[in-house]
Amino acid sequence: MIPEENGNVAPRIFSPFLEGLRGFAALWVVLGHLRRELLDSGNGWIWMKGLQFIDENLAVPVFIVLSGYLLASPVARGKKWSGWLAFMGRRFRRIYPAYLVALVASSALLLWIPYLRELATPRAPDVARLTWENFGLHLIMGHMINISTQYSINPVMWSLAPEWWVYLFFAIVGAPLLILRQRFLLLIACLVGYGAFCRFNDINGYIFISFWIGVSTAYLAMSPQKQRLAGRVPQLVLFGLLGIVAIFFLFGSFEVKMRLRFFSAAITGSVVILLGAEDGHCADVIRAVFESKFATWLGKISYSLYLVHFPLLSLFNSVSLHSGIAQQGLRSTVAILGGLTTSFIAAQLLSNWVEYRFVLQRR
Repeated sequence: MIPEENGNVAPRIFSPFLEGLRGFAALWVVLGHLRRELLDSGNGWIWMKGLQFIDENLAVPVFIVLSGYLLASPVARGKKWSGWLAFMGRRFRRIYPAYLVALVASSALLLWIPYLRELATPRAPDVARLTWENFGLHLIMGHMINISTQYSINPVMWSLAPEWWVYLFFAIVGAPLLILRQRFLLLIACLVGYGAFCRFNDINGYIFISFWIGVSTAYLAMSPQKQRLAGRVPQLVLFGLLGIVAIFFLFGSFEVKMRLRFFSAAITGSVVILLGAEDGHCADVIRAVFESKFATWLGKISYSLYLVHFPLLSLFNSVSLHSGIAQQGLRSTVAILGGLTTSFIAAQLLSNWVEYRFVLQRR
């Protein structure tokens, strides 16, 4: 991420620690999808079935919590709010160019490689076909309207649509309430927003709540040094209330196991952020792990890696299955090495040529 310096707009916090956390979350998503691709196609080693902790669903909430934390941090520090329109303009330039390139590339792969559709996702029987209408919904971040379109074309883009509309809600409703310190109204707004997002499907509501866990984390982490955490009772109460609300919603209609993992990951991500913001030996150890060169490099390309990895993993998995290779272990090796290597290269190129080029133009 790149600090923003634009007149009245408060600069975002640049932290190697946060970059590294984002990078490891991206790597976890990639490994989780790789494992699922190989197992669901019958192309994986049997021992991979036991690695259930490598689940992409554990990493997505960390991304959302980080977004809420970073976007709320300037407001938490008392910096001047630039308005919802300027905020959404910066979000558009940060997200959309790389998203559009990845969307077009993913659609092209589906058109050019007929057998890729059947192997592109374990949800394949339930997803919508690639049509102009479906493509148009993706263009306007409207593919969250139902589950069949949300996971179509490039399944990892399912989270970007609800996240985009969460940004809009934060810009119009959340940020003004945070500035006015209207915590009770903020909680009411969170409940109303959650209900609105769940009108489409429950997973969108979980994205919404995870973002607000990140917002609350920002207020706790930005407290004065001598008043961190326990000394900031109002923020701590708000954080606890959001946690209670999240737990309450675990008993909705969505699969319980998925909900438990999703919110556990979101809370864990916020705790790691808070610990990293503290002083002491524990914080030093955490920062040492997430501030390594490898972790910060992953953080730099994390968004691009998130966008491009799934079609490429699916492509190499499909190629290995249709190549006539007899040994399962060799097929898996081709799929793993080819998919991972190509994903990292493509993410680096997309990050350098598209993503950060548009980000730099914001200054």
